Amino acid sequence: MNLFKLSMLIIILSTIINCKDNCNLNKEVRLKNDSIISKYKIELRDYVKIFDEDDLRNNNYEAYRVFIDGSFGTTIIYKVTKVQDSYMLIIKKHIEANSFEPNSKDSLELIIKKNISKKEWNSIVDYANEINYWSLPVKGKIKFVKDGTIWVFEGKLLTPNKCTKRSYHIVSRLSPNDSTKFKKLCKKILDLK
Repeated sequence: MNLFKLSMLIIILSTIINCKDNCNLNKEVRLKNDSIISKYKIELRDYVKIFDEDDLRNNNYEAYRVFIDGSFGTTIIYKVTKVQDSYMLIIKKHIEANSFEPNSKDSLELIIKKNISKKEWNSIVDYANEINYWSLPVKGKIKFVKDGTIWVFEGKLLTPNKCTKRSYHIVSRLSPNDSTKFKKLCKKILDLK
């Protein structure tokens, strides 16, 4: 009987210790994130369609995707994927038609589609975990920026994150400073090109 109690105590303690994985999970931020993420579903639909991309929430593979939406009609997507033991980088560029030129049309260009190494993939995953990406607020503090650039980082896991119990997260920032952890995370993917 004592062995049973000791085993149960060990299981309970290990569960408690594993739950403290440096989550820094703020329940208020999580509730706000839930509300915003549900609204993003509608906004992302246009990007997904324009870029001939899939909605990461519905994928059966792991992926991270960065949208960089400039104020002058050019948007670039960088996506890394993990399907079984295969890792891929895909970069696409969309240029909106120029409203001042009558014959101008939207264009979509596949810039890069190449394999990346497991080490490169792990570098992104490890840094995302290090900065508690899965617990970051979806939106940052509002600031005034002329002709700013919107940076969006999406993540999709097959197994839900230990802290948030989610397998999908999205974070958006307006013209983030280069010194922010968020921008450094985005650069991990951008630097793979």
